[in-house]
Amino acid sequence: MLFTIENDYSAIATVITDTKRACSAVELRSRCDGLIEDLQRYGIASLGLYANNSIDWVVADLACQKADICILPVPTFFSLSQIEHALTTCQFDALLTDNPEVLATLVNIGGEHLGKVSSCNLDLILLKSKHVDSSFPEGTGKITFTSGSTGQPRGVCLSNAQLRRQANALAQTVALQSPRHLCLLPLSTLLENVAGVYAPLLAGGSLVVPTQESLGFRGSSLVDQQKLIATISKTEPDSIILVPQLLLLLVAAISRGWKPPQSLKFIAVGGSKVSAKLLNQARSLGLPVYEGYGLSECCSVVSLNTAQANRPGSCGRPLQYSQLSFEEGEVCVAGNAMLGYT
Repeated sequence: MLFTIENDYSAIATVITDTKRACSAVELRSRCDGLIEDLQRYGIASLGLYANNSIDWVVADLACQKADICILPVPTFFSLSQIEHALTTCQFDALLTDNPEVLATLVNIGGEHLGKVSSCNLDLILLKSKHVDSSFPEGTGKITFTSGSTGQPRGVCLSNAQLRRQANALAQTVALQSPRHLCLLPLSTLLENVAGVYAPLLAGGSLVVPTQESLGFRGSSLVDQQKLIATISKTEPDSIILVPQLLLLLVAAISRGWKPPQSLKFIAVGGSKVSAKLLNQARSLGLPVYEGYGLSECCSVVSLNTAQANRPGSCGRPLQYSQLSFEEGEVCVAGNAMLGYT
């Protein structure tokens, strides 16, 4: 598991809050152990996770790590055809979801709905796919699907050891002590999963995981900007992760009079190219913004700017486990690379 209660947290420390509740370190461990028992009762060795951001999502993710159950976080912004593609490609034993009705809309997937599991507020469905089983590279602990922006999404196979190395490297690079991190992106996004959950936990920090709807999102679109701004103000996080469009939103909000919380120490921005002009404008307005670069095939973040080494318009320095080279005008990344594709 990514952290130990005894070494990293006091018994009463709150480590996660979501839209409705809070979870202490001891409760988190107990709920993870309870979910492991539920999954092992049905002989589940691989699990799809299709759910909104919540404490339950984090419980499912950490429980699978601890029990060595391969997990597939299905992006909530995927279309129905992409969801079906991911589940049929991976041939998982079961699906854990807050939206069991979605299964009825998928043509090539059937299953037995077992209802909510006792350890979290998610429904467990045993899957019965009509496709031929596929195999994963040895040691696969998590499969993350690429966005599919340039074609059909592909499943990237990663080991839990790789994920922990990457999270450790990020925690050391960002260097915040016991950070309070606000998750604004879907947890099914590898960037938020690794940099927004694992890294803060390894640094002895805490998480705030509001649902996407409470942040003003509908699907992948932000339809109520004020909800997102209000959540940042109310939460007073130390760190957040943004895509360029959200950074532009914060800059515009400041120009209209919004005052960002003084608690903010590190705002990571990535997902696509960010202009140096926007980065400089954001920093001139008091936002501690740092651009990075990453890809799923290398466990998310490859390089990152920091307060100690920041050049707006660049992707920053490589993390500890990343090695860069240049061949015929292309950047080649080695180090903490994927095990393979599904």
